[in-house]
Amino acid sequence: SQSSISRDYMQSLLDYAESFPNLINGIDDFQDLDKYKDPIRVLLDNLFPAVLTKNEIKAASVPFHNTFFNPTHRFTKILKNSGEDFELKIRNLNEDVYYVIACVVILNTYYNKNVDFSKTLFFDIPDDKGLLRHYRVAMNADFVSFEPKDAAIEITDEIVNKLIQNVNDIELWKSYFPPKSWILKGITIITLTDVTVDDAISELKTTLLYGNTMHAAENSKKFEEIFQAIFNIADLKLGFTEFNEEEGSFMQMDKEFAKSYILDNESRNDCRNMMCEGSYNSLIENNDYFCISDVEQYAADTKHDLLSENLLNQGIKSCILAPIIKGNKVLAVLELVSHTKNQLHSLNAMKLDDVIPYIVATVERKRFETENRIKAVIQSECTSIHPSVLWVFEEEAKKFIANQNAGKFASFKDIAFKDVYPLYGQIDIVGSSEERNSSIQKDILIQLKLVDGILVMAMKTRPLSIYEQVKFRIEEFISQVTNGLSASSETEVFNLLRDEVNPLLNHLNTSIPELKKAIDNYKATIRTDTGLIYENRKHYDETVQLINQKLATFLDRKQQEAQKIFPHYFERYKT
Repeated sequence: SQSSISRDYMQSLLDYAESFPNLINGIDDFQDLDKYKDPIRVLLDNLFPAVLTKNEIKAASVPFHNTFFNPTHRFTKILKNSGEDFELKIRNLNEDVYYVIACVVILNTYYNKNVDFSKTLFFDIPDDKGLLRHYRVAMNADFVSFEPKDAAIEITDEIVNKLIQNVNDIELWKSYFPPKSWILKGITIITLTDVTVDDAISELKTTLLYGNTMHAAENSKKFEEIFQAIFNIADLKLGFTEFNEEEGSFMQMDKEFAKSYILDNESRNDCRNMMCEGSYNSLIENNDYFCISDVEQYAADTKHDLLSENLLNQGIKSCILAPIIKGNKVLAVLELVSHTKNQLHSLNAMKLDDVIPYIVATVERKRFETENRIKAVIQSECTSIHPSVLWVFEEEAKKFIANQNAGKFASFKDIAFKDVYPLYGQIDIVGSSEERNSSIQKDILIQLKLVDGILVMAMKTRPLSIYEQVKFRIEEFISQVTNGLSASSETEVFNLLRDEVNPLLNHLNTSIPELKKAIDNYKATIRTDTGLIYENRKHYDETVQLINQKLATFLDRKQQEAQKIFPHYFERYKT
């Protein structure tokens, strides 16, 4: 089905190859590869199209040797930029693993097994800026063949099963594949894919996950290296600035962890004082990246606002400011800065889309840890703090923690408020305690008299001494409560009803059918949760609640008027 053009091409290629018998029979000395550079290029033309040589990172190689030939233009350029002293090696691949891979290739190509050994291989190659780039290696072994020598051992299915269960036992593998027992012929084609950004994001996730085990300065350096790799900018620096939504201000997060390029040497500043309307709206209002590709031009356009002045003072020529958002709340600003104009801009800012979600959780956790530490300092250094002045103590606690982190002497300073006058007021319902006792007394008497009436009916139907004893106890309590309610009266009545009356009523309900209606009526009047009548107390509670609501509404309304006369802190506590 091949076209005549393809057939003619293949025939001409075979005719050409016959001119170089050494390429057909094989080359033992790899140094001879340079002699056949041109014919190799011609013979591999189908696998290495010239039109793709500037884009593909590809080369032929001697299998299981660090020898490469016929590289694409891009591969050659990458190796040239790596420096003269650089030696190309596969990452974290020791000789034992390499040996096992070779054995697996023999199993799959010579014995037609289907052993999966999908270890991902990587090259780490520095570029001309000194940044380490990461490349995933794909190896094509279609052009490789193996021939067993006399020392080779015939591999059975039982041996294969044993080998794949003992991948780390290199001596076992060597016992079935003795060194120099197979002849390897052919070439492999390796293709590299630049995975620097993917690798950096993966490393970022690992650093964020286990970063607490590292020193803050080490974390900061690690973050910078990761972002330098993502943006391919060697002089890129990383900063963080915390945002206080309540105050609308920027604050230094943790100088040990990351510098704030927005604030420079200031500890805090109001957002609107620092930024132009465009930068404020972009970051705070719209929660979007704000990019300055040319800080000097931005400074001229904004007539040197405080943000541009701080950036220029630090030699920053381009930057990206990215809000770290949880929900609709801005937690902090991630700062990427460069000392070169146009290095950072709105186009490469899109790389942050894949990174920001991992930063959010870390910033949130760091803020939570800081808040807990502030609370711990206040609890250990101070007594209970009223919410109206808590902010002052939090500020002092932050200074205390900053001194601790810096290894300085940390002492919690005395806090005083000048010209502050606390005023207290109280409103009471006159006679409310007496009225409450009266309502309890009425409910108890109603309940005891209902029980007494049931017992009178029981004695008429079936006179028993036990009924008379309980009736006597009930009437004794009626007389006692009528004369006055003591502090223990309610508890004593509850115990009497629970321990003596309720079991008796349950007995009467089944043994004397004539009393069932009266007992049901009694149970309908009491609350199921407490077993007590709650009629008069309900009226009392509802009345007190209504008075409190009316007074609270009145005070709140008057408080608004008072604030207009003289602003002050007010707290209303309702019992």
